Amino acid sequence: MANSDFGIEKVVATSHWRVHTVPIGRDGKLYTVELCTDLLDGGASRTQDEWAKFSKAELNAGRYGYLSAPQIRGLVHVCRINKDNPKYDSSIREIQEFLKRQFSKHFLVTNSRVDYMPSGQDVVTYEYGLDGEHQVKATILGPDEYIIKTKNPQGYHILFDTNDDPKEINSDFVYLNGTNAYAWKVNSKPESKETRVVRLDAYPYRFYVDCSGYLQVSNSVFGGKVFVEGDAPKTKQ
Repeated sequence: MANSDFGIEKVVATSHWRVHTVPIGRDGKLYTVELCTDLLDGGASRTQDEWAKFSKAELNAGRYGYLSAPQIRGLVHVCRINKDNPKYDSSIREIQEFLKRQFSKHFLVTNSRVDYMPSGQDVVTYEYGLDGEHQVKATILGPDEYIIKTKNPQGYHILFDTNDDPKEINSDFVYLNGTNAYAWKVNSKPESKETRVVRLDAYPYRFYVDCSGYLQVSNSVFGGKVFVEGDAPKTKQ
């Protein structure tokens, strides 16, 4: 449901959009997300470990870092549910087209990762390498699949840190890319802990949620910052 406090500002001086009332997390809290109008560091490619170090330094200096899978999906969701808002429809379309264009060109790494465990549940890490890093246990391991056909909805609740069901999550990616979302995962229990990064990517026939990215692979990232709703700095546009 659209929120009456929703809004978007484009801050030209620092090249970002400021998007309000973005739902992130299973506690129902809303956030303001500042999304850079270009990929972070001009589209440079780094491993997730390298992006974590780079982002922490940049955020500590008041600039921008890389975003999590829940933060990116939250942005897409709030744009989708407000797409018919006549005050912001052009800004929403601009963000949607930017996200789709970048996903179509690049596999984009997030600050989320999954530890696939040899026994018990797996471990999902959000905001890896940043001050807000935290972990939640869930079963992510399983077959590659279209997320709307999953038999493990809880895995997607945790992966995207949301109470929304997989059909709602999929609707966001259909809005973004015009296609259903398909998840790649580690398919069977490893002999020892196996850590993989979460990446997102778009093709004409599928939107990929890659939960099996290797740590040594370098990719580009979206840049941004996240504030509790109401705490974002006031910046002249």
